[in-house]
Amino acid sequence: MYSIDTIDKLLDSLGLISKESILYGDFEATTLTRRNRNIQVTTNRAENYLIKQPSDPDSESAETLRAEIRFYEFLERENPAFRVDCATVRHTDLEQGLLVLDFYREAIPLWRYYKQRGADRLPLRTISEVGRLLAELHREFEQPVTCGNGKIAFLSTDLPFGFKLNKPSPNVLGYIRPGGLAYLRELQAMSDVMLRWEAAAKTWEINSVIHGDVKLDNFLVQPDPNMEDIGSDRIRIVDWELVQQGDKAWDIAGVFQDFIFWWTISMPDMATPEDMVRNAGFPITRLKPCLQTFWHRYIAHGGQNADEEARLLSKVVTFSAIRIFQTSYEIAAKFDEIPPIARILLGIAKSILEKPTEAASGLFGIELGRIH
Repeated sequence: MYSIDTIDKLLDSLGLISKESILYGDFEATTLTRRNRNIQVTTNRAENYLIKQPSDPDSESAETLRAEIRFYEFLERENPAFRVDCATVRHTDLEQGLLVLDFYREAIPLWRYYKQRGADRLPLRTISEVGRLLAELHREFEQPVTCGNGKIAFLSTDLPFGFKLNKPSPNVLGYIRPGGLAYLRELQAMSDVMLRWEAAAKTWEINSVIHGDVKLDNFLVQPDPNMEDIGSDRIRIVDWELVQQGDKAWDIAGVFQDFIFWWTISMPDMATPEDMVRNAGFPITRLKPCLQTFWHRYIAHGGQNADEEARLLSKVVTFSAIRIFQTSYEIAAKFDEIPPIARILLGIAKSILEKPTEAASGLFGIELGRIH
């Protein structure tokens, strides 16, 4: 495993950093510990990298990193054109679980781009590009074209963690804080929600390769001063550790969930939920046009007909409830008590799961002739 003191030796051996940068110390290495022990290297030149490596080679996170490496290698062999929407890969080592990617110094996560522009200047062009990117991923790798030919057998076909949240394993229960335990008890006591949860899980299909972890953090935006009015279209999707064969509705639901999450985290900490909703910095009324823009670009690029669009929307809305439950649980699991924001998200998810047709139009602002 490389450290910030030895990473220059790896980059030198790969020819990825100049002798001048090493000689004059013109680089900075920073440890970024998330699921893995990553290192970010920046210089005053064009040589900037993110090095991903596992903290424990036998851990679950090491396996997901190897899945990401395998997927990048698959793209290189089978579909290099799609790689332009991902981070540029400079080196892979499957045995060591080592991945070297370009690091984009000027790029920022999508959530920060929203925050910089504010509720009155949300970047509709950027959001449209998210729809295009996901539609292209799902269309390029849909069954049976890709999933049926055995070339991606290395990708998992398991249900995502979100669908298993209502029945956590003992291993999960042993590591969460009291707020998370209290949240799970409340969730499991909602018998009607549990029945709908199980019904939603039964609709899961293997119909494409999916990113598996679609969220604001995993889209990087390169701001473009020439597109300041409508937002930059220079966007990449990153962090493919949870890539799998699965249901494309899960990826789309991640976008729906993100807008709800962004709405709720913009709410001030006030006495009542009603006051919090009323004073949100990013009101849902401002976010609905963003969701509509994303959805219409996804459908236009994906080529669904009217019936297919209706069926997909119905599933996406239901899956978005599961994603919101997952997010609210992950927040609660960090505290000793269930925090207000987790309770608000819990209530929203419950409402969506109970009345998905109403949520499609009333909450997300997407109108269709009919929803099956």
